[in-house]
Amino acid sequence: MIDARAGAMSAEDFVAPEDLDRVRENMRRWTAGESDDMQNEYTGLRKDGSRVMTGASGNFRQPVLRGIEKALEEIECNAGRLYDPRVAVACLRLFRDKGYVLPA
Repeated sequence: MIDARAGAMSAEDFVAPEDLDRVRENMRRWTAGESDDMQNEYTGLRKDGSRVMTGASGNFRQPVLRGIEKALEEIECNAGRLYDPRVAVACLRLFRDKGYVLPA
């Protein structure tokens, strides 16, 4: 689940079907502490059904989302077209102005 306020979401909501098994297994191993390193590249699904390549990597002790600025640029460029403009502005403000960092 991404955030309880956003409603229940699963990998099926944002990962292409051909990548689901690999993403689930990588996340299972990482959250179970079976692997210190998490590296995952997958095809993400946008709200309109279009696809975008994305990836995440990190260390179990120091997680890092690779390309967060690129993701924020994507949101900024497509606000009002692919993403709700109010949500996009809130997201950008949260990360850029308020210094939000994804939790470990």
